[in-house]
Amino acid sequence: NHGPIPTHLYGYGSYGASIEASFRSTRLPLLKRKVVYALAHVRGGGEMGRPWYEEAKYLTKKNTFNDFVDVARWLVDDGTSSDETNALDANEPSIGRGLTS
Repeated sequence: NHGPIPTHLYGYGSYGASIEASFRSTRLPLLKRKVVYALAHVRGGGEMGRPWYEEAKYLTKKNTFNDFVDVARWLVDDGTSSDETNALDANEPSIGRGLTS
């Protein structure tokens, strides 16, 4: 077990938009500081097709932030991160509301 590592978790899930995992030089400062960068594909996005998007509309919008929280919890349960070392970047207003309420 390597112990918890600082982790930056990013997620967005709306309008069927897809965020593909890719290399970006803007993440290098995080990586040089040994920060794990994790991308959460939450319902509402288009990564898993139209049904994935539909499962986060209207009365089921809560699935968007539930998925994000589940990824954060998995990172903690896996030992990769901890509540103290997680930086959550929810580029989606409804995710942010779910994390702070």
